[in-house]
Amino acid sequence: MNRSFITFAVGESYEKLSEILKESIGLNSKYDLIVYKSEDFNIDYKPESWKPGYIFIYKVLSCLKALETYDEIIWLDNDCLVTKNIDKIWERKIDNYPLLPKHRFYNFERWPHTKTDYCDPNFLKEGKQKVGLVDNDFNNLYLQACCMLFNKDCESFFKEVLNYYNDYNNVEFPHGDETIINLLIWKNKYLDNLGDVFLCTHYFSIYVIEGFIKSKDSEEYRRLFDISFRSDSVDEDGFILNHGVSLANHNRIGLIENNFDNLLFFHGSKRLDVHNKYLSLMK
Repeated sequence: MNRSFITFAVGESYEKLSEILKESIGLNSKYDLIVYKSEDFNIDYKPESWKPGYIFIYKVLSCLKALETYDEIIWLDNDCLVTKNIDKIWERKIDNYPLLPKHRFYNFERWPHTKTDYCDPNFLKEGKQKVGLVDNDFNNLYLQACCMLFNKDCESFFKEVLNYYNDYNNVEFPHGDETIINLLIWKNKYLDNLGDVFLCTHYFSIYVIEGFIKSKDSEEYRRLFDISFRSDSVDEDGFILNHGVSLANHNRIGLIENNFDNLLFFHGSKRLDVHNKYLSLMK
């Protein structure tokens, strides 16, 4: 099976993040990372004149380009780092649509915000109309496009996503490709996904991510999120949302299922120093 990881990078900071991602893949996987650049595609790079989210057309173009060479592919945003579990992802069976991870908060007993009802007709109303989603009888999940597992059977799906960039409107698709992909998955009632396979390095404290890397077993990992450790008279949820002081004592929001053995990657932080620290710990 001809396989590869892919990402896209433009600008010095994102290129450096891609280098760290590539190193983490080299440490934890037997497959390589291909980094696409804007010059690999036949469109003018003019982000200053693009609507918010349009730049993610490069993600879709990268996926289609990779399908010209590879049988199975994993897209990763360049602000990701993979764990020692990453090659478990290749065991997943793919149909004719990409498999994405669940939203970063699905596996926690306490959400740090009000859980959205994606079946609400007013949620992404314009986008639903655009793709022809005429009813609200679909799996009420939101998936994140920071990681996608796909194969050659998914080519038509990505071409359909790309078509919506012809008259792209960020009111209809506020998060670019991710919004379009979710809408098409809902429209077609596709049920499969990667599950709860990552931790958000933007949301959780550095302590929690380091704690996972250092955890010897699933019980140590579970304790990182144990609600019973919440501090009396402290607004921990407020601390979480505002990234306040003493974050090492917070983020205690409880696991629904212990996914210690299935965490495939981290995603969210765009700080090179943080990524380098995590990579050093993994080494």
